[in-house]
Amino acid sequence: MIDVHSHILQEIDDGCASIDRSIVLIKDELLNGVDKIFLTPHYNNGKEFNTIDKITEKYQKLLEKLKEENINVSLYLGQEYFVDDDFYKLLKEGNLVTLNKTKYVLVEFPYFDETDILDHIYKIISFGYIPIIAHIERYAYLDWNLLIELKMAGALMQVNASCIIGEYGNKMKKLALSAIKDGLVNFIASDIHDSRRNYMRKAYDKVAKKLGVDFAEKVFNKNAQNLI
Repeated sequence: MIDVHSHILQEIDDGCASIDRSIVLIKDELLNGVDKIFLTPHYNNGKEFNTIDKITEKYQKLLEKLKEENINVSLYLGQEYFVDDDFYKLLKEGNLVTLNKTKYVLVEFPYFDETDILDHIYKIISFGYIPIIAHIERYAYLDWNLLIELKMAGALMQVNASCIIGEYGNKMKKLALSAIKDGLVNFIASDIHDSRRNYMRKAYDKVAKKLGVDFAEKVFNKNAQNLI
């Protein structure tokens, strides 16, 4: 499987406090059947901005550690961006850390304060990027009709594995599975932090059982190949 959203990169985000903890989470990914991982620390972690140079330095150190420990996993660098003025400044300057240096960029929005996501998506696309909306289940104001509009506008959408196994309740789980079946969800990812469990294997099995292996393969593997 391919995990397109994780907070595993050490000493830089609200994910792992040390490189040793990063290794623990990577081993857990492997146990869950994930062998390709996108490292997507927040650009703004609430205290400081995580610049390209900063995350690249941490990324290289993690690659060296994996080589030392002979851990066979593929890592790709990216970032998760909260869409605000700072994001648009980077967008206009062409300084976004996209997913594996592609045109795909992982973005998130306010969870409860309603914002015009559709307008933001059009703006991001106008600059030549393909936005992936992180954890769509978290936005309280995002309804089915808006999901369809976002899809038609060109946005791609990601759901957290924890939602699929019922961490946000059965209602949200059923909605997520319906969205997958109707082609509105492109990726299932862990959004793993050091304080969270990894549900990728359980979520894959749940989707395969409810919708079939072909659907599971699309949202856990095949669609993400485009980012690689």
